[in-house]
Order: sequence, then C-alpha cells, then structure tokens
Amino acid sequence: MASPEVVLLGHSERTSLGGVAHVARALFSRTSVRHVLVVDLPKQRASMHLDTVFTFVSADECVVFPPILHQEGNVLHLMAGDTSERFVTEMPPDLKTALERLLDRPLTFIPCGGDNPVHQKREQWTDGANFFALAPGVVVGYERNHYTFEEMRRHGYRVVTAESFLSYYAESPFVPGTEKLAIKLEGNELSRGRGGPRCMTLPLARQPLG
Repeated sequence: MASPEVVLLGHSERTSLGGVAHVARALFSRTSVRHVLVVDLPKQRASMHLDTVFTFVSADECVVFPPILHQEGNVLHLMAGDTSERFVTEMPPDLKTALERLLDRPLTFIPCGGDNPVHQKREQWTDGANFFALAPGVVVGYERNHYTFEEMRRHGYRVVTAESFLSYYAESPFVPGTEKLAIKLEGNELSRGRGGPRCMTLPLARQPLG
C-alpha cells in the first residue's frame, strides 16, 4: 500500500492474472483505492512475492532489485472502468515513473546489493530487498546482506545490530524520525527458507506512507 489510493500487486508464480483482477475489483468497490499497479515478476521461486524485489523503507525511499524493477514494460496500471467488470488500463514506462506520478513526489530507488550485478543477484536470493519498516526510515534486514547495508549507509542510514539497538534503548524510549536506522538481524537459517523480515511480518494496523 503506497498511499490510501495506490496499491501495488505482484503478478508472480503464486498470483494469477485472474487473482489480480479479483483483488483490484474488490479494492475499487470497497475501499478508497483508485489505482492498482501490477508488477510482472519472473515466474520462479526467487521472486515469488513483490516484497522479494521491492519494499518501501520510508515515504520516499524503496529498496529494489534492479534487474527486475528497472525494466521497462513490466508494469500495468489498473483503474476502475464504467462497470464492475471493466478496467481502464495503461502501460507506464516503469514502476518508478508510475509511482512518482501517482504519489506526486520523487522517489529514491536504493539497489539491493549495490551497483554490482553479481552482488545484486546474490543478495536478492538472501532477501536483501526484503526490509521491514518498523517506522519510516527505521528498517530491519538480514545482516548477511553486506553490500545492501553499505548502500543503505550511503543513503544516510546508520547501520546497527539488533543487539546494540535493543541495548541502547533498553531503558529509554525510542522516538522514530530522529534518525534513519538500518538494523541488522541474524537470520541465516530463515533466509535459507526463502523468508525475509517483510515476508514474515503481518502488521495488523499501520499508517499509510503517503
């Protein structure tokens, strides 16, 4: 959910086009959502969910797997048509362009694995793009993704271990918004099972990014 009116859906090996259409119809008829961006993903286990290649880490920053998210022509924009069975569709050039237009603000796409294509592929496989945002600009990811954390550092994040974060705030309240933090979590065995911090977290309620 990028804003109260914009939702992203991944079309992967686990999500059929019929399923996407069903969700879009329900969103248009029952919620404030007016735009659904469908991202076409490779039909393979490494990218079975959208959040294996794309996550928001703050209102204007996303961590992405460049080989997929920088592609042209892999995004479909759905809007409600004149009946519940019809959609108005368009093909944006890419996801970044579509999001910036709909959200009316510039976005920074932070590359998982940095600028090296080999590191990008290795760290995407170990959920380098799968950050979970505890708050805007306060995120948790697997510590083994060294190049991704270095990229977060270059984008102004202070990188800390989970232990040091918990120890520092053991007796004082943590106030989000004072600085950007990327928290390293141990998870070697978890990543082997193809589950990242975002994949395995189910927020029951949270404020929209927009």
